[in-house]
Amino acid sequence: MIDADIFGIAFSVMVPLFTNVLLSICLLQLSIALPFLLTSLIVLQGWWRGKRKMDQLNLQVKRLYPTFGSGSNHKPYAFFMQHSKTYNKGRRVGLLRSAETRYASSFYAMHRALRCHEALESTVHSAQWKDLKRL
Repeated sequence: MIDADIFGIAFSVMVPLFTNVLLSICLLQLSIALPFLLTSLIVLQGWWRGKRKMDQLNLQVKRLYPTFGSGSNHKPYAFFMQHSKTYNKGRRVGLLRSAETRYASSFYAMHRALRCHEALESTVHSAQWKDLKRL
């Protein structure tokens, strides 16, 4: 009985002390980690904005591909390949299709679209394209 009372008294004294020590350690760690957490949130927010911009660019590249990248629309594809050959030292460089995988195909597609930018502009501004649009 005496041991139980001593244990109860020790427990009732130690728990608040232990809780206060734990609380002070947690607050100290939080004060140390708080600037890091805030900067992490700011960086994460910036990353999310950057991700949205990349998604918008990827969407634009995806919209270019069905018209100019694949041969399913023959005339626009043929006009683009003709202009691409003049801008890329006689080589026919076409667009790449962007996929939703983890293997960076969207970045390859964006790079290829940038490489073919002049050919795309000259295709759209050519007289053949304007005649095609009138039909």
